[in-house]
Amino acid sequence: QVGLGKTLQLAMAAQLIALYGDKPVLVIAPKTLLQQWQEEMKTLLDVPSAYWNGLCWVDENGVEHEKIGAKGIKNCPRKIGLVSQGLIFRKGEVASLLLTQEYECVIVDEAHRARRMGLSPGCEENRNPELNNLMDFLISLAFKTKSLLLATATPVQIHPVEAWDFLRLLAIGNHRILGNEFSHW
Repeated sequence: QVGLGKTLQLAMAAQLIALYGDKPVLVIAPKTLLQQWQEEMKTLLDVPSAYWNGLCWVDENGVEHEKIGAKGIKNCPRKIGLVSQGLIFRKGEVASLLLTQEYECVIVDEAHRARRMGLSPGCEENRNPELNNLMDFLISLAFKTKSLLLATATPVQIHPVEAWDFLRLLAIGNHRILGNEFSHW
């Protein structure tokens, strides 16, 4: 549902996790929402953050930090960093560099964009899935974070198997979700 405060709730979770943890918090959202995330965090919670604009980090005061290219993605000036899903979809150097770090929490806004490819109503969901770049990236990233929060108002877009894919993603490294690879699921 639009307007229920999903961003604010996730921002509060990011704030609490950042305060109690040692590692950074990564928020992955559509590019069009990065500044909204940052603005809501600043004005409603007084939480500092920085978003990656493709060249450098921009903090909550609009200050652009050192422009050193893609390698700068590893030097976020704040504990909470906001990154565009588009960078992940393009599967470039930035995405690879993000996978070299560990995180207290990763929050994915509009998580329904991470999915299998080739799904359609009535398709055979048991075949070996071909994943889009975002889902493939999140599977790798799930091993590098303590907490993974997937936010979407529409978790099932095309086929019910998408909900199971999200559960599988949440279960990586956490056997309390679906058990281990030998469980009945």
